[in-house]
Amino acid sequence: MQEKKLRNLGFQTAAETNDPTKVIFNYSKRHLTDPEKRLLAKGLNLAIPPKSLNYGDFLAPFESLCKQIFKTHPNSLDSSIVDPMKATIKDAAFECLNSYDPKVEQNLTKDEYLALKSLLKDDTIVIQKSDKGNSVVILNKCDYVEGMQSLLSDTSKFKKININQNKDYNHIHNQELKITNELRKLKKNGSMTQETYTQLFPQGTVPSVMYGLSKVHKPVVNNKPKLRPILAAINSSTYNISQYINKLLKPFTSNKFTAKDSF
Repeated sequence: MQEKKLRNLGFQTAAETNDPTKVIFNYSKRHLTDPEKRLLAKGLNLAIPPKSLNYGDFLAPFESLCKQIFKTHPNSLDSSIVDPMKATIKDAAFECLNSYDPKVEQNLTKDEYLALKSLLKDDTIVIQKSDKGNSVVILNKCDYVEGMQSLLSDTSKFKKININQNKDYNHIHNQELKITNELRKLKKNGSMTQETYTQLFPQGTVPSVMYGLSKVHKPVVNNKPKLRPILAAINSSTYNISQYINKLLKPFTSNKFTAKDSF
């Protein structure tokens, strides 16, 4: 029973991982070619090797590794161990950097690369991950837009705000001003420390972005899966405050019945 449920969610065994029939859910009008199926079966986390490596970006993870090691064992490592360790990591980093060959690292065939370019040019479809599992979902763009508009039209969950044309960022700026004014009042009357004030102060506010993920594990109606709305509120005007409140509430929401993550 559990195995069947996991498979329906897109969790495959090693032998099934690259099987397009197990990974791809195509609800669009586009007929996928074999190379397109093979490409999509690799998953949406696939990264194509760059033609060349950026010196700074490539070495950054190695520098991070050094910091983590020395931070984890600050007292047990003396200079006789630290210096050779740094040298070993540095040598490994430059060896990888100098031996990099994009042709050797290539993870797509020519047909799959052409399939990728073809899919990217098709603006009539939306390719996304499923709401649960590791599946790849393809929707007609018009169906996706219609589904999202249907979600947003629910007045019990969303309220429409009338904003003058081309004045979207004025509204966002005003939201930011309201929050910053309240924060200043709290700091001025001594209810908030300078550290907390700096932590909560919103800067460079951007609008939240809503998108929908297909519920392929639920019944599909008229070849259109239902969408789960996801609101990406990173760097919105209330993001810092919500992060702060989340840390305060977290100790009260965890118990023996909750799990940190699937692992």
